[in-house]
Amino acid sequence: TAVTLDSSFEPAHALLARILAARGRPDEAAQAARDGLSVDYSAASSHSALGVALTQGGQEDAALKAFETSLVLDPQLQEAKLWKTQLNERAKALA
Repeated sequence: TAVTLDSSFEPAHALLARILAARGRPDEAAQAARDGLSVDYSAASSHSALGVALTQGGQEDAALKAFETSLVLDPQLQEAKLWKTQLNERAKALA
């Protein structure tokens, strides 16, 4: 994998996190996103990928924080906007 070839390349970690999440492996996806953040904590894409993984793993409060951090770093990141909106709407529906 790209991560194996260059573990210091944050986008590879974020992409791996998205692939693992899409395959229904949220714990591994969260770890891949965290690995990306250990390379570059200012990477909005890894914060967003972490949020997706945490949402799938049922950790919605932590996921919301990840999306919020992502949007502070990149206010235009559509993925984070969409997921944050969905989590907020879900919370309102349950209240």
